[in-house]
Parts: sequence; structure tokens; C-alpha cells
Amino acid sequence: MSLPREEVSLTTENQELKSDIPPSLVNTNHSFFKFDKTLVKPTVIESVVALTSACIATPFTSKDTSWYAQPFSMTCAMLIFNFFCRAYQIDSSESNDQTLQKLIMILCSMTFAGVDDFVRTTLVHESGHMIAYLCLYQNVRLNLRLDPPLGAATLHEFYGVNNTGILSEYGAMLGEDKTTAVISAAGPAVELFFDYIMFITAEAISNNYPQLKWHLRLVALYSVLSTTVYVALGILSSCSEPNDFCSIDKYANIPLNDDIGFIVGSALLLQLCLYCCKKLNKHCQARSARLFNAPEHSISIEMKEHHEDVADVNDSLLTETPRVIELTNCR
Repeated sequence: MSLPREEVSLTTENQELKSDIPPSLVNTNHSFFKFDKTLVKPTVIESVVALTSACIATPFTSKDTSWYAQPFSMTCAMLIFNFFCRAYQIDSSESNDQTLQKLIMILCSMTFAGVDDFVRTTLVHESGHMIAYLCLYQNVRLNLRLDPPLGAATLHEFYGVNNTGILSEYGAMLGEDKTTAVISAAGPAVELFFDYIMFITAEAISNNYPQLKWHLRLVALYSVLSTTVYVALGILSSCSEPNDFCSIDKYANIPLNDDIGFIVGSALLLQLCLYCCKKLNKHCQARSARLFNAPEHSISIEMKEHHEDVADVNDSLLTETPRVIELTNCR
């Protein structure tokens, strides 16, 4: 069975190249590339990251957590939703509606960021508390308990004489109150540190990976917003509920309003710095392009090529001169 062939031509400035590639094969290869780039790769990478976080979080999840709030339940629901969104994105790509394509991409990143905020970001936050406990106390046992979507808690237990905490060298330098404040601040600090790293990484990544850039931006944005809301809840409840920032206010005398100002201000300052760096980079690239395309530069290139042509002619004359002399002697 032979496929119908149609002449495909590629026109250049000086010549026309022709080929007998069947159009059906060209369309098939293009569709496969689009299927692989839009659906397969993002889904696989997304699944690996999300399911890994769910596997780590599941052993620490409270048994009283509802089935729909379990890490694996939220993760699988998000992956299925994003899969169908990307499948629709492929079907609608023939219309060349760039706005629709971008909206679907942002929607996938939003659902991923929402689940990531309940699972991975919570693990990062609580790991900050655990690291601080281990650095500032000598005799402490830790246990992590996740209660999605309500939050999580790092439970500690001191062992030894009278079951009282024994400060380490660094803890003794800070004192009991400052140690408690540092442990409370370690969780939000580690979380914000990773958020700012993701903001910077999103700007550094090439525009050839728009889905990854949106994932990083929205994951970091969700985390910053959730931390800000966490501080606001402490203000609204007058610190009647357990809250890291209320503990910081109690033991380090840092008001909750200052915490909100620092979080929002540092995030905006980082965005301003990234915007300025982006503009500066574009300016430098444009200036380099203008210098390269300047008339003086083109003239210097032409003069260099002219000198090289003259040198080649001189070399050819020198190599041909002995032959002329030899013929003259023969005469």
C-alpha cells in the first residue's frame, strides 16, 4: 500500500529545494512532538515530584484525616485533573488560541501549587522546626504529625533527668526564651527561603519551559500567601490558638504586624530585584546586537576579508613564480 505523495518545496533566497515527503508523515511527526511536549513530559515530571512528596508525607499523616484529605488522594486527583486539561489543550491547539493555551497552563500550575502547599511545603515548614530542636537541645525526641488540610505539628519529648530539656551549646548562648523563639521562627524561615529560591529559579529558567516556570512561581506564591494568612489568623484570634508567630511575639517581642510587613516587603523587594535584573539583561543583549550590526563593525569585517583575499593572491603568485622562471631558463 503506497501513501499519496505530494511535492514539498523549501524556498530560499537563491534556490528552491524540493522533496517528496508525504504530508501525512509530516503531520504525524508534528502531532507526536506536540503530544510528547504538552502531555507526556509535564505529566511524568509532575507525577514524580507530587507522588514522592505524598510518599514521604503519608507515614506522618494523622489517622483521623479524612480519605479525601490524604496526601495520595489529593495528589491523584490533581494529576488526573491536569492530565485531562492538557489533553484538551492538545485538541484545542489547532485553533491557535494563545490565550486559551496559556490559561490552561496556568490552571494546571494552580492545582499543582495548591496540593503542593498542603504536602511538600508543610513538610519543609516542619523540617525547619525539627532542625532547630535538634540543634538547640541535647535530649529531645521528635514526632511529626500532619493533619491536612488544617496543618501540621512537630511534637517533642524530652528524656533524661526529670524529663526537662537540656540546652545545647548554641541553646545556652541564646537562653531559654530566645531558644523557643528561634524554634518557632525556624519553620517559616526555611519555608520562605525555599520560596525565594524558587522565585529566582523561575526567572533563571529559559522561556522554552513555560510550564515549569509557572509551577515554580505559583508554588512559591501560594506558600508566601499561606504564611501571610497564618500570621493574620494569629492577629484575628488574639493568639488564642497555637501559632508560630504568636510564640515569636511572646518570647522575642516581635509584633505580628512586623512579621507581615517583613514577609510581604521581602517578597516584593525580591520581585523588584528580579525585574530590574531582567530589564538589565535585555538592555545588555540589545546593546550587543546593535554593536555587532553597526556599520563600523561590518566595514571592519569587509576590510578583514579584503586583506585575507589579497594575502591569498600574493601567496598564489609566490608559489607560481618559480614555475615561470624555470620555463624561462629552459628557453
